[in-house]
Amino acid sequence: MDHLTICLGAASNAVLINYATDQTRLAALPDQPFEWITFFTKPADKGREIMIEYNERAAVSRLIIPAILNSAGSNPLDVMDAVQLLPETISLDAIRRDYPEMFEELERAFPALVNDTPRWPLKIRTRGLHHLGEAKRVTLATDILDSMPHANDSGDTISAMKMLGRLLDESHASLRDLYNVSVPEVEELIKIVREGPHVLGARVMGGGFGGNVLALTTREHSQNLITQVQEQYYSVRGRNGVDEGSVIVSTPGPGLSEIDLNDVWRDAIANINAGGTNAAAQVTNLRVLIDASSISFAPREIWPVIVAAGQGTRAAETGLSVPKPLAIVGGQPAIVHVLRSIREGLGQTLPPVIIVSPSNEAAIREALRRENVFFVTQPHALGTGDAVLQAHELMKDFAGLALVTWGTQPVIRPQTFARAVKLARLFDAYDMVLPAAFKKHPYAPLRRNESGEIESATETHLEAAETSEFGESNIGLFVVKSQPMFRVLGVLRSRYWDESTGRYNRARGELGFPNELISALAPVKFGVFASPFADPREEQGIKRLEDVSRCEQFLSELNAEETTLK
Repeated sequence: MDHLTICLGAASNAVLINYATDQTRLAALPDQPFEWITFFTKPADKGREIMIEYNERAAVSRLIIPAILNSAGSNPLDVMDAVQLLPETISLDAIRRDYPEMFEELERAFPALVNDTPRWPLKIRTRGLHHLGEAKRVTLATDILDSMPHANDSGDTISAMKMLGRLLDESHASLRDLYNVSVPEVEELIKIVREGPHVLGARVMGGGFGGNVLALTTREHSQNLITQVQEQYYSVRGRNGVDEGSVIVSTPGPGLSEIDLNDVWRDAIANINAGGTNAAAQVTNLRVLIDASSISFAPREIWPVIVAAGQGTRAAETGLSVPKPLAIVGGQPAIVHVLRSIREGLGQTLPPVIIVSPSNEAAIREALRRENVFFVTQPHALGTGDAVLQAHELMKDFAGLALVTWGTQPVIRPQTFARAVKLARLFDAYDMVLPAAFKKHPYAPLRRNESGEIESATETHLEAAETSEFGESNIGLFVVKSQPMFRVLGVLRSRYWDESTGRYNRARGELGFPNELISALAPVKFGVFASPFADPREEQGIKRLEDVSRCEQFLSELNAEETTLK
């Protein structure tokens, strides 16, 4: 993808992603006799009012329009027609009434916008028409670029570049009139630039409300344009545009043809993750980015570890008469759901290791007698971290990825297992990678620092910690490099094991997982990477009898949604 299609597609994430994945369309912009120049106006205002303006565009584009189109049953083939039928505006009451799930996301991701009553109702149709226009302009620009290598003479190339210039002008008009992100300073500069007789087109860049203006002209006349802008725009403001670095002449290059696209995916995913609770509105984009990555994995380099060693005392008190991993969910034991989802999502991995306890080993062995698995017994109930450590002797020579999950997590979908491993391969430098989800009152909240990096995790029950109203939680699935995992667990055992009591000097005498491992790895560079691409319903496990019906409900809902998408 080249410079121009990035510029034209900047306000339409879906279009940008689609074209970024099309590696066959890497046409080059001619650098003779043309010149691309950016002129900086002023920093975009980041005050509260403008930030709410930004959030309004983001909320309408990422949440509201998709929800309306989805409710109308639109598919990619008719979405262009559907956009033109969007309502002119929408009120907060209408969203609360007609789109309750989207309203909850809106409250979580954009609380200031929801509370800004005078701003409502929000414009909908004009925003959608802007995105529709940008999508069409990106398609036209790419077709024009594809045609350039076949141009018969310089006249054909000049004609094609004039067409690109007109697309720039149309894009700016759309950003100004439909998306409403231009400001007087930008419009004044655009007017001055377009007065240059050899300017082919101009457009504000980025998110608007200030920033840069991009101009397309000819190399022969670029200096005249720079002088004109200096005299009519910068000088009257007491500025020297060239000396202060506000004027930049760009030379077109080969675009992404020499860039590893996986670097693009890594940057995009990391940027979304760093957005705090705003990332809750980006779940679909995260999944698209992970799925679009060309990264692959070999199933035999993955060794699942399924912890099924709990005593189940609390579960029995609620009326659950079998070990939790054997609770029947939708006609089969929970642990069988887990095994089948792993197999469907990852293929033929190494035979999963099932960690059992002396009290449930016989029952679980019987339930899995037809499965190709290894069994390892945790002799004493000393926590999930201690349970995983029991697999070390079996896995000590394995140098691949350990996939750790619980036998009580039947709702985790096959595609989530697959995406988790793809993410681990994409962020291969990290020792531990895990999917997460945003939800109310998370059981095992993750904590990020100001840079968006994971710094700790808490198991609220084990550590007697208060739960937050809303936060990011692991879902009970962890992809960890096997050797570092066992090395750190071994260090933690040496540090906390008390021989005199036969227990760990930790809460309830147990070594936890994953919180102990996360807290140990997080301070290390490339220690822990988490991405909230999972559905919060996948976190539902079985701790008590009533959880069984919740698992069945969520499985049914997720399967129905997946069928609808197909």
